[in-house]
Amino acid sequence: MNSVYQNPSSSPPGVSSSTTSSTATSGVTTTRQKGSSRPKKQFICKFCSRQFTKSYNLLIHERTHTKEKPFKCTECGKGFCQSRTLAVHKILHMEESPHKCPVCSRSFNQRSNLKTHLLTHTDIKPYNCSACGKVFRRNCDLRRHSLTHNLGTSGSSPGGSGTSSAGGQGFSIDSLMSKVAATAAASK
Repeated sequence: MNSVYQNPSSSPPGVSSSTTSSTATSGVTTTRQKGSSRPKKQFICKFCSRQFTKSYNLLIHERTHTKEKPFKCTECGKGFCQSRTLAVHKILHMEESPHKCPVCSRSFNQRSNLKTHLLTHTDIKPYNCSACGKVFRRNCDLRRHSLTHNLGTSGSSPGGSGTSSAGGQGFSIDSLMSKVAATAAASK
């Protein structure tokens, strides 16, 4: 990483703020809280200027810009930015996945992903657009849809106005399993 630590500067005469900072051209800023003997380092992304207090977090973040994925799955070759993400992915390749859909047998590496997937086997669409009333199974689909309402308006943020939820996270995985089983039984 190209970040270099810069020693904190002392407060300029006449400055009575509780925080002083100095910025280095290398992308590292140090901030000293009044009364604190240790400076707090700020590591700054050279691509977007986002700040981090740990150099490792900056390294991981910068990989989102460079698309570097140094951790490769030996089973399928898929790359990951972080070793822990690879470890979660490897669960998919286990003989018996801990999170398997009872309808289509698709495996998931996280329980929350199975929960979201189970909605595809039901008619439940808990996320609705407050602007037009259209409904969605997944919150990310609602957020993407809400952008269509924000086209042509400046200052709107994704997921801002026009989105609301009917409590998609309020469904328990057990209630979804029951709903899926009922839907499967009715279609036979």
